[in-house]
Amino acid sequence: MRHISITLRVLFPSWGARWQAIRIIAALATIAAPMSLALVASPPAMAASAATCTQVYFYGVHGLNEGSSGKAPGTAHWGMQVNAVWNALVSNLDPGAATAKSADYPESVVDFPQPWGPGLPKGPSPWSTLLYQILSLPSATNAGAAALASQMWDRYFTCPDASLVVAGYSQGAWVIDKALRMLSADGPAGKAVLGNVKGVFLMGDPAWANSTPYQQGVASKFDEGYSNAPAYLANGIPKSRFFSICAGADPICNWSGIGGLEHNISVHINAYTSGNPSPAADGGNWLAAQLGSVG
Repeated sequence: MRHISITLRVLFPSWGARWQAIRIIAALATIAAPMSLALVASPPAMAASAATCTQVYFYGVHGLNEGSSGKAPGTAHWGMQVNAVWNALVSNLDPGAATAKSADYPESVVDFPQPWGPGLPKGPSPWSTLLYQILSLPSATNAGAAALASQMWDRYFTCPDASLVVAGYSQGAWVIDKALRMLSADGPAGKAVLGNVKGVFLMGDPAWANSTPYQQGVASKFDEGYSNAPAYLANGIPKSRFFSICAGADPICNWSGIGGLEHNISVHINAYTSGNPSPAADGGNWLAAQLGSVG
């Protein structure tokens, strides 16, 4: 990374469940003769005109205390970290080449305790309660993963030639981990969707797992994520298309105990948008490079 003083650990990422069996059956029903889900030509019911599809669809996935409150589904209701990724991405593309979408899952609200640095939110909860709130997120994260996987599925079948890129921060990164595994576990259909995913960029993932040095995010540390780097990377995406970063002192992706949570939570909030370019902007530039000649 350029022009930043923080330490970033980089990993190329994970989770799984089968889903949408009814959706698959319905899709097959539109096809006159039996054939594999990995279709060369889209069924008429799934085809979209060129006028309704853009070349690139960017899926941004929000973190804690961000979300869809007051926003329409599918619109950009993410925070500053993912927004920095999007801005950098589109700065590399022709106008109108990319469309922004958000994962349609509810906001997860946690209370941040004091003390805090200047300009950061304050709340009444002790740090142990914050940890409990974070560890209570898997059900909301699973719902977000199912929503994102469904959106990516729908996009593949309506715009089968479009390229997909995905970025997430904090809980949003964890949502993406799980959505990728849901699609990967869904056989030829899910793998076809993943084939259109040109890049995945994650920041501050609670499910982070790194081998050298050994690190685990808070979710992985408490058995809600992955035990090691190979497990983290087993998500159905080629390593060359996967880019996950963790600021060295970020207690969400590099758990170091309650004390680390108290003293370093500001790293989780600020590190990814600090510097020129910031790590988030570097991620957007990387996603644009993954797209090659698009735009």
